[in-house]
Amino acid sequence: MHHPHLARVVELRVADKRVGSGYLLTDRLILTAYHVIAPDGTVRVRPVDALSCPPLTASRLWPAEPVDDHAHPEQDVALLLLDEPAGAPWPTHPLPGGAARFGEVTGGDRAPCHALGFPDAERRPDGDRDVMRLPGHVEPAQGSRFGMLTFYAGLQLRGERRWGGMSGGPLFGDDGLLLGTLVEDRNIALNSTMLRAVSVRTMLRLPGFRDVLHAHDVVPRISHELLELYLEAAVKEADDQPYAGVIGGRRPRLHEVHLRQQVRCLKDDEKGAEGHSGKRPPLVSSSLLLPADDVLTAGPACVVLAGPGGGKSSLLRTWLTEAAARRTAGDGTDPVPVPVLVPARALIGGDGKLAGGTFPAALAHAVGGEVWLELGRLFAGPPPGGGVWLVLVDGLDEILSARTRIQLLRHLTLLAGRNGAVPYRFVVATRPLPDGELDRLGTHIPRFDLLPFGREELPEVAYDWFTALGVADPRGSAARFIAEIQARDPLPELARTPLMAGLLCQLYARNPTGPLPAGRGEIYDEFVEQLRQHQAADDAAANVWEAALDLAGYIASERLARNDEPEEYDQSLDTLLESWPGQPPRGMTLRETVLRSGLLTDRAGELGFLQQTFLEYCAARYETKAPDECAKQVQQLFRKGWIRQRLARQAHPHWWGRRRWEPPAENRMSYAGFILDRLLNERINPAAEEVSKEMHRLTRRRTLAGCCFLAGQKRLGTALPDGVVQEVTASLRNIARITDGDRRKAYLRANPGEIVCPPGLDPTLGELHLATAQRDARVNAAEALHWLGDGEAADILAEIAETPYLTSSLWRAYAAAVLCELDDDRGVQLLHGLAADGWNLNKTRIEAAEALVHFGDERGVHQLDGYARDTRGFLPHERADALKALALLGHERSADVLHDFARDPDATPSLRNWSAQMLACIGDDRGAALLDAFAHDPAHGSRLRLIAATVLARVDQGRGAAVLAGLAEDRTLKRRHRRKAGAPPG
Repeated sequence: MHHPHLARVVELRVADKRVGSGYLLTDRLILTAYHVIAPDGTVRVRPVDALSCPPLTASRLWPAEPVDDHAHPEQDVALLLLDEPAGAPWPTHPLPGGAARFGEVTGGDRAPCHALGFPDAERRPDGDRDVMRLPGHVEPAQGSRFGMLTFYAGLQLRGERRWGGMSGGPLFGDDGLLLGTLVEDRNIALNSTMLRAVSVRTMLRLPGFRDVLHAHDVVPRISHELLELYLEAAVKEADDQPYAGVIGGRRPRLHEVHLRQQVRCLKDDEKGAEGHSGKRPPLVSSSLLLPADDVLTAGPACVVLAGPGGGKSSLLRTWLTEAAARRTAGDGTDPVPVPVLVPARALIGGDGKLAGGTFPAALAHAVGGEVWLELGRLFAGPPPGGGVWLVLVDGLDEILSARTRIQLLRHLTLLAGRNGAVPYRFVVATRPLPDGELDRLGTHIPRFDLLPFGREELPEVAYDWFTALGVADPRGSAARFIAEIQARDPLPELARTPLMAGLLCQLYARNPTGPLPAGRGEIYDEFVEQLRQHQAADDAAANVWEAALDLAGYIASERLARNDEPEEYDQSLDTLLESWPGQPPRGMTLRETVLRSGLLTDRAGELGFLQQTFLEYCAARYETKAPDECAKQVQQLFRKGWIRQRLARQAHPHWWGRRRWEPPAENRMSYAGFILDRLLNERINPAAEEVSKEMHRLTRRRTLAGCCFLAGQKRLGTALPDGVVQEVTASLRNIARITDGDRRKAYLRANPGEIVCPPGLDPTLGELHLATAQRDARVNAAEALHWLGDGEAADILAEIAETPYLTSSLWRAYAAAVLCELDDDRGVQLLHGLAADGWNLNKTRIEAAEALVHFGDERGVHQLDGYARDTRGFLPHERADALKALALLGHERSADVLHDFARDPDATPSLRNWSAQMLACIGDDRGAALLDAFAHDPAHGSRLRLIAATVLARVDQGRGAAVLAGLAEDRTLKRRHRRKAGAPPG
């Protein structure tokens, strides 16, 4: 038989000679229409091959109660159970076609399908009937209100009861999935060929139907073949893809060793502040800890940030497998978002254009595989069965070109801002990026800090690793492991990072009696040595592995070197591999060779390091292979870091010609740590003593940048000499110290009435003398002291936050926020005092109140709400800042306050427009209505009207497009704005 389901179609005969059709879900369970068998309970069942197979009997299994199929045709469904056959040649087990698979019609276009059954038209003179395959199509909208499918047959049959006998017959889509069961002939027009079927989706909602299927091992879910193929392939790829930091041998499954971390919300602050010279202190992250899974419900897009080895990629892979499992086992409730995990580099080319030209094509290209062309069509619309695509974008920071990163963020912003018009939800994982870059996603997009393990979680992490590695007595080994790392600074802090915890556990499991490495660089060295021992079984294999490591170092070094060159040099690792000047081992290609290192993998046809820190380690190893190369790195890191002080000669003549040391860029700190570890190793660098002298030089000059750089390196786990750490601590204490003279000067500035000015003294000189107590550097120095574990840091921060005029009010708020970060109870009370003090800058009060909310104090919400409504004490832009803070916090009050502000006639048009934009972006329908009104209001000006229409198009594509089209023809707009309104989006 050519049709895969033909052998499962059966003819049903009831005592009163009624005839219908049915479909074998299993070898004993039959799906049919209720009216075929009602009110009788026993039915004779005949297969298609009736000549060689005798009929069997079946009884009604479900529903147990009678059904009024005339009043409720959507309930006209029944399940029969075949009596136990005694040696009957049918049904066969397993049935042809495998397990029953259900589908549904999606989209608005007619869907080709066909039905099988035993109609009157196929009746022979002796009363027997033959089976008919009836082609046709389904109109999705018609009948959908009550869960029915309207099937238009492609044949017109003769006779008054031409369709009799088809009731209960199965209806299949062109993909072979069961769509429903035919139940009635809609004879509403001349020569009508319209039949009705109960859809599978409707059946699964009927009481008891799903339970019966479960009892007979039938999976009661809607199947979408291409989607299922994708999910199966994606989970397999995630499972098979090696993850960072696993030594060869038995590779534990990721879920066996992955401990779910927590997140907290961040606010990325802009630079500059009123009343403060220099860089504004950023407010730190919230102490309201959330499970990492809460990120998945954070609106149309969000960002997850973590440092090197912080667990971002592992978290995304875990989300992929879990979401795919939940989607595959869907239970008929709200559809689970369909996960799509892609590396950021694969979505966009160096020219800033999406791979494949469109976002669906870029997704398909990034996913890769044999069916990527079909996946492009799949990703272009909503997932079959409903829901959204949950796009997990990994490694945005691995795109070295800032211009390319910004272009990708612009593409994601357009897609995330259409309020459901495009079925995508984004989670972007990255290391911290330069200031302002992530603002391209929109200030309303939440950002989450992925937190390291708590110290109390480390025993559980170790136990999971030792269990997965097969270590005897994993609980006892975990206890001994924790005791050893607690005794070796800086391992207790390093082990809180997921990648480092995994590396340390594996190294300990392989040599429980040996000493653990002393720092981050030594951990990586030992890990690479273990890889070498595992892969280099003989001399030939050892030579191949050494060549692979050298090649990996070369392409890593070239990739990092491109970071300082023009944008067009942001090349893929495969392209960099082709520039290797040497030759691969005999019989191998360069690609095969570099993959032997165990530090790289093939992702959708493109080479990639398993973890960004492996790239940095390989680059550092390659750049310090020989003494002369080490000397070059010392010159690059320390001596070229001293630059001229750029200050006006007239204002500061005594400073002209002084030099200050400029630390590496933030995104180079981890790489600089690996370089330092290599340079301080006497076996690698004979001039290691000179490196220590250069670090001592930084600390003795007490430059804040140099001391904070070294403290940050200590925090990363770089093995700094003890003498350097002691000098850094002393220098930071000197910078952060508060003398009795400083306290006296700060008191006099706060109480000017107590100042006794000698006769003839210039008051300006007195003010300058008192101002010397105000040093903003104290806060950063105290924070760096905390990184070094200094117990005085919290007390210094508390005194700075509490005492006016020791620093500016913004830095006082930052000091209080850092105290909260250190879990010091004084921080929250100090923030509340700063927010309530009317003598502080309004900007300081707003920031302090916002930080107060971040750290879990509801008083901050009341304060922000009051500031946003205070028309006397706060300027309009300051009220807008308070309003923005409320909106970013996602508080329920924010929508009403934004709405009131947008309708406030006393506010400027730009602030009203901004409020409407924020209201629309947080999903409030009132925002779209206000934007529509502002776009048509000439009082808002040409530019603001265009902005309102553009934002409206992002949140409501159809409505916004109509408004933009109208503005393109509106002569009250300036010509350039009319041109922009008529330009295509993007």
